[in-house]
Amino acid sequence: MLFIDADVRLEPGAIEAAVRTAEREKIDLLTCGPAIVCGCLAEWLVQPLMFSTILIGFNADAVNDPQSDTAFAAGPFMLFRRSAYEQIGGHRAVGDQVVEDVALAHLVKQRGLTLRLLSGIKLVSVRMYRSGSALWEGWTKNLFLASGRNLIKSLLFAALMPLIFTVPWIVSLTLLTRAFFYPLTVYEQLSIALSLITIGIHFVMRKIMLEASHFPLRYWWLSGVGGGVISAITLASIIKTETGWGWNLAWAIVETKPHPTSALNQDRPPGGRQSPISLPTLDKEAEFLDDHGEIRQMPICERKTGCLYLECDSGNGRSRGNFWPW
Repeated sequence: MLFIDADVRLEPGAIEAAVRTAEREKIDLLTCGPAIVCGCLAEWLVQPLMFSTILIGFNADAVNDPQSDTAFAAGPFMLFRRSAYEQIGGHRAVGDQVVEDVALAHLVKQRGLTLRLLSGIKLVSVRMYRSGSALWEGWTKNLFLASGRNLIKSLLFAALMPLIFTVPWIVSLTLLTRAFFYPLTVYEQLSIALSLITIGIHFVMRKIMLEASHFPLRYWWLSGVGGGVISAITLASIIKTETGWGWNLAWAIVETKPHPTSALNQDRPPGGRQSPISLPTLDKEAEFLDDHGEIRQMPICERKTGCLYLECDSGNGRSRGNFWPW
């Protein structure tokens, strides 16, 4: 069973290669890290630095070690052996989790099944976010949770990103500007040298990332801005997760035109919708992304087995469709 995101792009032969690998090595969950595609400026500021840091600090060997408790799965590409998927309870078992792909990976390891994380940059690509606001919403939702809600680790990350990427640019630009008007002290000259060396390391790191994850060098010189943005994202993720402030849920449409005789409509009262249901994070409306990528609000009319039924305007009167949290 292969689960991929709607915005994933597969190279020819990608699925066949994944299935052959899973069969040959008897893998219960094969997940592939995709190549990340960037479009808007916000993506170029954040994605290369974010994934550079993840690759440097992430221990893929521990994920692939059956004796280790470390588990991770890349949501854009997850290939399950059907028996393993059913054994862990499928997505229903993690329906209350925001980062459900990682939760599924933990269940796989807890049941003694085989988990394998591989690089899929030559076979799978994805553009995670298509605007600055979508990028902010996505990373602030996931980042702190992905750290295991480790406050100390997250605060350290928020402090180090601007220290490593932003401060060298500020120091070098400030002192180089000052050098046009005043002679620099030895301390200031050393500061410029160290800052320029650090910026050179930024460039080398992006060159390495070009080979490891297909991130081009485009906008590498804006890494100083990116470090500050990532720090802000990290702090916002901590606040959002711990307080619920600014939390929004996105919904994906599974069925927008239910058959008139389907179970979705059989218990609907004639002549009107059912009363809205209050949820912990949703009141009488739910936000979801429509087919054009626009955020819309729909009234909640029913909830069953973790699925919300929302009223839809299909152009021929109001009907219901079922929406699953993604």
